[in-house]
Amino acid sequence: MDVVWRVGTIVYFSVIVLTRSRNGAKRRQKLTEGFSRDLINAQEEERTRVARELHDSVGQKLMLLTKQTKSIGNEKMESLAGETLEELRSISR
Repeated sequence: MDVVWRVGTIVYFSVIVLTRSRNGAKRRQKLTEGFSRDLINAQEEERTRVARELHDSVGQKLMLLTKQTKSIGNEKMESLAGETLEELRSISR
C-alpha cells in the first residue's frame, strides 16, 4: 500500500509540474507574440512619420527650388532639382 501511495504522489506532482510548465510556455509565447506585434506597429508608425516629414518638409523645399531654377533658366539645376524631388517622392512612398 505504501508503494502505491508513493507512486500516486509522484504521478500527481508530475502532472502538476507538467501543467505549470506548459502554461508558462504558453504565457511566454503570448508575451513574445505581443512584443513582436508591438514592435512591428512601432516600426510602421515611424516609417509613416518619416515619409510624412520627407514629403511635407524636404519635398516642399525641393518643389520651391525646382520652380526657382526653372525661372532662372538653368537647365542643369532644374533637372537636378526635379530628379531629386522625384527620388524623394519615390522614397517617401
